[in-house]
Amino acid sequence: MGVSSYLKSLKWFHIPVGVGLTYVAYQQLHHTRKREKRKLQTTSPAELVAKDWQVDILTYFPTRLLSRAWGRLADLKLPVWCRKPIFGLYVYIYGCNMDEADISELKHYQTVQSFFTRRLKKDARPVDGEHELVSPCDGCVLHHGVVDKTGQIEQVKGVTYPLGELTGPIEPTLLPKNCSESNSERLYYCVLYLAPGDYHHFHSPADIQFKEQRHFPGALLSVAPAWVRFIRGIFTLNERVVLLGHWQYGFFGYVAVGAYNVGSIHLQVDQGLVTNQAMDYQLGDFIRKSYATQEKIENGQLITSSNPMSKGKGDHVGWFSLGSTIILIFTAPDSFKFTANSGDKLLVGQPLGRLHHKPQTGS
Repeated sequence: MGVSSYLKSLKWFHIPVGVGLTYVAYQQLHHTRKREKRKLQTTSPAELVAKDWQVDILTYFPTRLLSRAWGRLADLKLPVWCRKPIFGLYVYIYGCNMDEADISELKHYQTVQSFFTRRLKKDARPVDGEHELVSPCDGCVLHHGVVDKTGQIEQVKGVTYPLGELTGPIEPTLLPKNCSESNSERLYYCVLYLAPGDYHHFHSPADIQFKEQRHFPGALLSVAPAWVRFIRGIFTLNERVVLLGHWQYGFFGYVAVGAYNVGSIHLQVDQGLVTNQAMDYQLGDFIRKSYATQEKIENGQLITSSNPMSKGKGDHVGWFSLGSTIILIFTAPDSFKFTANSGDKLLVGQPLGRLHHKPQTGS
């Protein structure tokens, strides 16, 4: 058969415009990532960020629907004979340490989901008692620093996004006020990425009283470091749960960011929380729940009392159905220093930051 005859024999079909545009966007990002390796030495990170039109198309891609489909597959019970080969390959690829798992025998995990959300032995994660702030999860420190005076968080060098788009509005009285040079506060942040092979539960990095929970529906893009470098404000686009409260130095915000594949975030204190639902939403909308007030009738009068959710350093807070990202935003004196660097791999309870030049107590 000649070439012309072959071409005439082909049956053409239409594909949805959205699918075609999404493919183009992914191809563009792929080429951008390849160019990064060649241009990294001569080009600033800001110049390598994906264009707005590319991000817009990616957010229209049905990542929520696909993640829910993956979630259903991950909940299917696996035959005993295939569990060890499947999970064994995963352990090998991602370097999972099954000796520290509460259940180390792979055949006892009935579903992919139960393996992803496995718990650890009771003493597998000792919590440091010397540092004021410890790691809330097993993960890699992507970035940390100080929120600037305009309320911008640095995502990567030269690329920022507004704090308010991540957490929603925060009462000005909760945020630090610069007093004098000798007595000033700052607003710090730290971003930690949980890889697929990591322990997927997250804990409290300090003694915190949480007063409010905010659930932001959103996209479910990958939050792997490569995507964080190329999509400006990716954490403000993705579905997330924000816990707002106080610690001994003032304001504390704790953000659990969902990601592609399953995309579910679970809180120990809120069994009713269901993320990645089929729902209509506008970017920036959130569902609020207060931990701070309780109402009761006493002697015919309405009594309102404060009852924040207290978590001690190292206490369990929740878990992801697959790896994702934790972002901490907190007030501390300007003597606070991070003890971990970008790129460091930390385990739950290991030192993350502390105050230096603390005043002496006693005589």
